[in-house]
Amino acid sequence: MSRAWLYTGEGLFAKTPSGQIEPSEKDIRDALKNARYDYVLPIISNQQYNLRLKIVADYAELDRNLTVHMSRHTFATMCLNNGVKMENVSKMLSHTNVRTTQQYAKVLNAEVEKDFEMLERILS
Repeated sequence: MSRAWLYTGEGLFAKTPSGQIEPSEKDIRDALKNARYDYVLPIISNQQYNLRLKIVADYAELDRNLTVHMSRHTFATMCLNNGVKMENVSKMLSHTNVRTTQQYAKVLNAEVEKDFEMLERILS
């Protein structure tokens, strides 16, 4: 399969003849070996994050269209499910108001109600 290489200044990708964009494992490994990190994620647009998430989904053979919103929602829900304090999750997501983060807790409440209903059916 013939590939054209794309370097956008933000990453190295392989473009297949069908137009699919995917990372090159060897080149990424080589780039990581020589990379210097200060552990700060680059600030890129939602569009660029969505492109990278599409690559991840394709690589993982997922049928879902991953988005920044879905990723942030999943991250927040996982944090809250694993005991991270609401205030800390709010700061991690750069929410200016903790009420924004509380929307994710509503999902948790719905899950609790669902589990109680399941338990009630089992016990009755």
